[in-house]
Amino acid sequence: TLQQSSFIKNDTEAFKKAFQRQMSPRPLDPVAATKWTLLQEAFQHDIVLDLHCDTSGVVHIYAPRGQQERAVQLARSVGARALVLESDVGGKPFDESYLLPWNALRAAGLVDEDRQGFSCTIELRGQSDVDDAIAYNDALGIIDFLTSEGLLTRDTSATPMDHREVDCFPTEGLLHLPSPATGLVVYHKQPGEAVATGELLAEIVLLDAEVGSARVPVRSEIDAVFLVQQSARLVRAGQRIALLAGQKPLPNRTKGALLMHF
Repeated sequence: TLQQSSFIKNDTEAFKKAFQRQMSPRPLDPVAATKWTLLQEAFQHDIVLDLHCDTSGVVHIYAPRGQQERAVQLARSVGARALVLESDVGGKPFDESYLLPWNALRAAGLVDEDRQGFSCTIELRGQSDVDDAIAYNDALGIIDFLTSEGLLTRDTSATPMDHREVDCFPTEGLLHLPSPATGLVVYHKQPGEAVATGELLAEIVLLDAEVGSARVPVRSEIDAVFLVQQSARLVRAGQRIALLAGQKPLPNRTKGALLMHF
């Protein structure tokens, strides 16, 4: 989180009251109370970057559809393979919870659209992608974004950022591909690669099958980019083994329940 909020038309009391109306009483459950405290802290700032990682995958970002321009700049800075644009995803993710009071303030005329807070979730690859070089480059990318926001001045002697083009996808176009059987998953595609409808993505080696038995194929159901795979290769039937991002909204994806399979 960065920078004390200062864009509420110089009316600090109106700012506090508007946010307090959006906050429920502090919960008693330790986990829920921690989330409540973090959200209270986030409300004091104009930019909130929620840093995550998945099981195994490439850098991708979840950001509000209404702030696409800033999100694209962030995605270019951190070298994201995909930018997933959200709107009413449900599940109360941290970034969307932060934006709800801002949207209320904007609707009440207390803040201009181009001055409201910005929040997004950055998925920094997978759980095992931890080393000094990765951390250094990711930090440079975030610094590059903050420089574009006018919050920092970047050291020109540092390694120049290689800004890549950003592919944008609707949250409704995400597909969670389940394993059709229990066994060992063998991938034929790697995260970051494009896959076509019907293309072989992986195979499941059945543990209780006889030697030489056929593997169970797992094929892509859409034209998409392969974002996330399982780090553990032993999977159960029905477990997600791939997250694919396609350009077309899927018929079984509904607003308010878009994060139910994560």
